[in-house]
Amino acid sequence: MNIEILKNFICYGNEIEFNYKNKMFSITYGDDLEHKSDYIISFCEFDQKPVNVRTVDDLLAVEWNGDSIEDIWKNLKESDIWIY
Repeated sequence: MNIEILKNFICYGNEIEFNYKNKMFSITYGDDLEHKSDYIISFCEFDQKPVNVRTVDDLLAVEWNGDSIEDIWKNLKESDIWIY
């Protein structure tokens, strides 16, 4: 899947779920309660602790089992992605 599509989904605040290597993941958004000010992008495997970042570029660099989110996204099929 094209990275620009992911950036657009995030820009518009779409909640994203996807299946990668038979595991489910999500990208969601919220307020940074720790710093009580900034907006965050949250990535996690379902039922695991999330990784919180501030920018799309930071998100693309996050790794799961040695694969960056950017590489994971590029290898997803449309049928593995759910957008809300």
